[in-house]
Amino acid sequence: VVMTPSESPREISSGRVLLKGPLLSVGGTEIGGLVTVFAPSADYGQVGVGQPVGFRARVGKPDRRDLSVAVLIATGRPTLGRAPPAQRVAQRIRERFATAATVLPDGPAAMLPGLILGDTSAVTASTTAEFRATGLTHLMAVSGANVSIVVGAVVLVAGLAGPRIAVLAAAPALTGFVLVVQPSASVVRAAVMGTIGLLAVVTARPRNALPALAAAVLVLLILAPQLAVDIGFVLSAAATAGLVLVAPGWSRRLTARGWPKPLADAVAVCTAAQLCTAPLIAALTGTFSVVAVAANLAVTAVVAPITVAGTAAAALTGVWPAAATVLIRAVRPLVWWVLAVAHYGAAAPAAVLAVPSGPAGFLFVGAATVLVALGVRHLRLRAHRRDVGAA
Repeated sequence: VVMTPSESPREISSGRVLLKGPLLSVGGTEIGGLVTVFAPSADYGQVGVGQPVGFRARVGKPDRRDLSVAVLIATGRPTLGRAPPAQRVAQRIRERFATAATVLPDGPAAMLPGLILGDTSAVTASTTAEFRATGLTHLMAVSGANVSIVVGAVVLVAGLAGPRIAVLAAAPALTGFVLVVQPSASVVRAAVMGTIGLLAVVTARPRNALPALAAAVLVLLILAPQLAVDIGFVLSAAATAGLVLVAPGWSRRLTARGWPKPLADAVAVCTAAQLCTAPLIAALTGTFSVVAVAANLAVTAVVAPITVAGTAAAALTGVWPAAATVLIRAVRPLVWWVLAVAHYGAAAPAAVLAVPSGPAGFLFVGAATVLVALGVRHLRLRAHRRDVGAA
């Protein structure tokens, strides 16, 4: 069997990794289709994205409702080919950045590549559980927020030379970022969703963002039909919908009540994202994070500096290592803060509530979310009538 992984090998147990990607050939005959491969980490753990890998395997039926045509159990040592040049450059940048991050203590050194490039290979299971309990898991995966921050920073700097220059600079920045963090379907989805979110924020025109979001979902499903059963895609689409439809209105109301605009935006975005994704997370995991909004709000101010400085450091590791080290050391307190929020948030009493999983959990948490939203709206209207009556 010869296949090319579309994402980095993911460790699933001690000594075992999972690879996913398209088939190239079986027994020397060209053939297509997506496969899921279980393999020994000692031989397959360093296989790069886009790198052809040949091996002997036992074939099993796929056990998930996706577009995989088979589950393969790899046997023996693999024969590795060469990835495309762009992928090899991206892999070298990832490796150099992970090495450069070791100037930090163990916790931040393991977390920084995850926050910047989605490389969680060195993150411990306990830290992963803490991030899951506090609703911060999205920080360890390349999300639309990463894309928005990186492209937004480029647009902000290049915009000094004019809007056309900003657009011309943003396109290669986005392409390069996607290549470095690995252009799997989930990353492409994040790039599209992040671009839409950035468009909504920059233009302050959420009505225009909604058709763009709908078009992006349709195009992505046409190009990558497997996203139809990808929970990450669903969560991303729901969170982006909350960003472009719900958050702007909430932010305006908070600002009208005297809240500072940055604080109003942060609270609105965190709350909208949590409310729009909570029913889906409940259906998937059977849990509801009570502290997710507070935890996300607590780290909001540090995510952008970490992303911008970390991405710049990753780009500089091969051309100016000393500058990359300075940037990495500079974000150490910020990365420590993210780890501390996850740790103490997960340790809070009743941080995570058990709820039904599956459709029952979706309906239960969804109904509770609607009731809370209606209750808040009712209280706001009562307060408004009282103020009008007093006037």
